[in-house]
This record gives sequence, structure tokens and C-alpha cells, in this order.
Amino acid sequence: MEVAAESIISGDLEEGKAALRLYIKTSIGYKQLADLTGIHPKSLVRMLGTDGNPRASNLTTLLAKALQQEGIRFQIKTTPQTANPPITTTSA
Repeated sequence: MEVAAESIISGDLEEGKAALRLYIKTSIGYKQLADLTGIHPKSLVRMLGTDGNPRASNLTTLLAKALQQEGIRFQIKTTPQTANPPITTTSA
């Protein structure tokens, strides 16, 4: 669950969806998650599939219910980003 949440928050939706799929398949199952979220199991499968484009509200609902089910409280800690090298352009 940690990988899923961190990936989604940092903007890597594909990795986040893959981590959520793995979690669902190996623990809670689509049926139980559907019961917890009120989202139909087939909709969950579609939104988390490789072509899925879930709404932010659905992702936060999925994460919240899955974390709650596991008894996990998620905290976000910010850390300074390392300096990025300047972008240089060349003119022709």
C-alpha cells in the first residue's frame, strides 16, 4: 500500500495503479473492496487497468478504504528536493 500511495501522490499513476492491483489481488479482493467503496467490482478492474484513467476522488477513496482495512495510518512527510541542474538550450 505504501508504494501505491507514494506513487500516486508523486504523479506516477501507472505504478500506483499496478501496486493497487497487486494489493487487491493478494489481499482484500475486488468484491470486498467494492463493498467498502460502493464502486462496482468491474468498475474497479477497469479504472485500475493499464488503460484506466480513474478520477482523483475514486483513487483517494480506494486508498483510504484499503489503508483503513489494513489498519494503516498514512502520513506524508515532505523533504527538500535536490537541486536540479539548469536546463540549457542551444540556438541554431
